[in-house]
Amino acid sequence: MKKTTTAKRGRPANAGVPRWYGPTLRIRRLNAGLSLEALGDAVGVTKATVLRWERSTPNTDPANRNASKPKAEHVRLLARALRCRPDAFSRKAKVS
Repeated sequence: MKKTTTAKRGRPANAGVPRWYGPTLRIRRLNAGLSLEALGDAVGVTKATVLRWERSTPNTDPANRNASKPKAEHVRLLARALRCRPDAFSRKAKVS
């Protein structure tokens, strides 16, 4: 499988996102009252992309084309839109 790299540094495109726990994104999005489309617009991606991120976990099979995790720049935008720290997505969220 070919790795996606950034043009400038030759690092994997999602370098800086050491671990991704997608269900946390879903819980935080729902708690904020945002739709997939609204969050996607805030981050600059489609609602389908946000849904893929929400379905992704650290144990997701890398061969699964439907699983993905966001690039570091998108994690920062997600955190801003959801009013949390960027590292909040690396662990399970508590349901409130």
